[in-house]
Amino acid sequence: MESSRPATTTAPVSPPAPSRPEAKAEEPLFAVARSSDGRGWRAEAVVAAGGNGCPAGLAARLTLVPVTEKNLRTMLESLPSGCAVLGVALPAGAVPSRVALEAAVEGAEFVSCPAGQACPETGSFFAAEPVTRRGAAGSFVLVAFQSVAESARRAALVVETAP
Repeated sequence: MESSRPATTTAPVSPPAPSRPEAKAEEPLFAVARSSDGRGWRAEAVVAAGGNGCPAGLAARLTLVPVTEKNLRTMLESLPSGCAVLGVALPAGAVPSRVALEAAVEGAEFVSCPAGQACPETGSFFAAEPVTRRGAAGSFVLVAFQSVAESARRAALVVETAP
C-alpha cells in the first residue's frame, strides 16, 4: 500500500555562519566618578610598584599634544610602569574652580599632595601643576603622577566647577 504523504528528503544543514565579533567597547580613558552635587569629578589611578617614573618632558607634552581621544589613548598606552596620567573631561562651558591632587599608599587614606613636591609619606609625586586644555566640546584637566616606590601608590585628581 502506497502512502499518500509526499516523500521528505533531508539535506545536510550548514551550521550558522559565524557572527562577526561584536566591537569591544573601549575602556574609558580615565576612571572618573562624579560628586553627588554634580559639580565635581574625581579621577583615580593605581601606579604599580617598581616603576621608573614618568618620562622627561611628559608634563610639557600634556600642554602640547592635540587633545583628542585618540592622541590621549596613544599617550596613555605608551607610559612606562611607575607613571600615570589622570584626567577629567569637563562639559563645554564648565570652568574648573578648584583642582586638588591627592596620593596614598595602598590601603591608606588619601592625603593632599602639592604639585612638584614629594607627596607626604608616599614616595611619589605629581611632576607639575595640572593642565587645563580647552576644546569646542569641552575641556580636559590633565596631570602626570609618578612613583618609584616598591609598593603600589594611588593618585587622585579632584576637579570642581562653579555652579
